[in-house]
Amino acid sequence: MKPMPTREEQMQMVAEAIVNISAGIPVEVTDASGCAFSVCLGDLRGIGWAEKITSRRSMNWRYTGPNAITVDGKIIKSGEYTEEIDMDWS
Repeated sequence: MKPMPTREEQMQMVAEAIVNISAGIPVEVTDASGCAFSVCLGDLRGIGWAEKITSRRSMNWRYTGPNAITVDGKIIKSGEYTEEIDMDWS
């Protein structure tokens, strides 16, 4: 089992992703609000590069960063949305 990264290691992963995205290098980002083992859209939301969109039945993200990223193998450009996922909020 892969050991959980420390808070400092996680912060370093996010910092490296920000540098790469800013340089136009697509980074694989996990479609999640939080993830210990990779950079996720929630990390990008924390710096103002993503917006979480929820409805009564679904959730997705709007990416607003400067250059494209990859989410679930799909290239997402600034202003584009991730796939809408059905949610059961009960």
